[in-house]
Amino acid sequence: MHIKIKEGPGLRSLSLKESEEYYKKIKSVFHELNAKHFNSELPEPEFFINSRLRSALGRFKPPAFLSFRRKSLQTIEIAAYLFENENADVHLQQLLAHEMIHYWLWFTGRPYGHTAEFKKMMNTIGATRYNPIPKQSTRALVYQCPGCLAEVVRKRQITSHACANCCKKYSKGKYDKRFKLILKPSP
Repeated sequence: MHIKIKEGPGLRSLSLKESEEYYKKIKSVFHELNAKHFNSELPEPEFFINSRLRSALGRFKPPAFLSFRRKSLQTIEIAAYLFENENADVHLQQLLAHEMIHYWLWFTGRPYGHTAEFKKMMNTIGATRYNPIPKQSTRALVYQCPGCLAEVVRKRQITSHACANCCKKYSKGKYDKRFKLILKPSP
């Protein structure tokens, strides 16, 4: 079996049964597209279901040299959240078509980025370039200034930041712990 699952901390794991179903689906779509658009020239790559992908739905990675005489296989990584979508089959077709164009360009020795040739092939196949279902971040942290009550939204936690407006107004632009931003509790 050529499928591997990359799991991230705190992310939902896929059961073996789920991953086998996805693998069959991925493999089937790959071979269908390979025959239809690439004359079955592309060898089957390694497939990864990657639970860490957030903004990208997938990516093609050419082989990497691991050490002297050892080389990894070319891989296509697919975001785990794709399979949670009700239109997963349609998105899988689009994703694999897109990644297979990268693969085909690499396989034929051409630049495999989003080049003019890539875009031409994408139009010929009818694939899309952009992810229609990016994974939205569910965690937003809201901080509040104790002086002016202004709110600041951040994705990452901050420790010793103060309200710039209040520091400028009352402390001549210097850091003042009276205006240290306080994390508001989540609703």
